[in-house]
Amino acid sequence: FSGELYNGSDWVVTRIILTVSAQNDADSALWTHDFSVDLTIKPLTTEPFSITVPETRDAKQSGWSIKKVFGHKE
Repeated sequence: FSGELYNGSDWVVTRIILTVSAQNDADSALWTHDFSVDLTIKPLTTEPFSITVPETRDAKQSGWSIKKVFGHKE
């Protein structure tokens, strides 16, 4: 799973916790996991990220959200 994150704050983002889930046809969750991602995103910039998620052949839909963000003032 990969993407890009934009940091619209005046903080340096150093870590995020993502919640990722996979669902089957009936919209019931096959699994939901939290993933910790170490990265450095300076204020007002965009950076790529990627994580390895469990492969689930029965998954028809997936979703993700940012659960927590860690950082410090530049």
